Amino acid sequence: FKRRAKRQAQRRRRIGLTLLCLWVIFWVKLVQEALLTEIPLAAPMYGWTTRRIGIFMAMLGLSVVPMNMVLVAATKQFGLSDSFWIRSLQLPLVMFSGLLISFKDEPVALWRYVGIDFVLFVAAQVMEGVVMSYFSKIISKRLAAGTFNSGLLATEAGTLGRAVGNAVITLLGQGTAVELVRDLATFYASVSLSTIMLTIWLAV
Repeated sequence: FKRRAKRQAQRRRRIGLTLLCLWVIFWVKLVQEALLTEIPLAAPMYGWTTRRIGIFMAMLGLSVVPMNMVLVAATKQFGLSDSFWIRSLQLPLVMFSGLLISFKDEPVALWRYVGIDFVLFVAAQVMEGVVMSYFSKIISKRLAAGTFNSGLLATEAGTLGRAVGNAVITLLGQGTAVELVRDLATFYASVSLSTIMLTIWLAV
């Protein structure tokens, strides 16, 4: 009886962790899509041209590779786990999103906007790789094989995240660019904080 109860508890925990991984994949894709859609809408308030916006977005994409290398090196050096990074990489989304919130009808300083967008995008991108690694380790054998497998689930979660990210932009983009940045930052911070609490509750 005890052995059966233990197996059931392990199964429930695996299901919970699987759902958590799918949620995080969905969430980071939402952040990436919303951020990349928001930048061309908000950057013109700083007088940026289309060329400058394109260069900035290209720099965002290129910055992900070295940051992933830093994460791998830190993981090997200090023996850090995937679960540690899943929790830790949510913190920049909470803290730096809060720094984007402006209660005035004017944009935050340009250096702050650029720096915070950089941190948010890189954190979301790096977290995607970490959670995919963790997902491959905790997924059940039944979902690891066949057509309806972990890869398909992750792809669908990411696709849904992108769609919802654009929907969020549509809903929040009814006002000015300043209001869009503020509302998105509030959204990022609140959902990331909830995700941190969920990971703690599941003891990831």
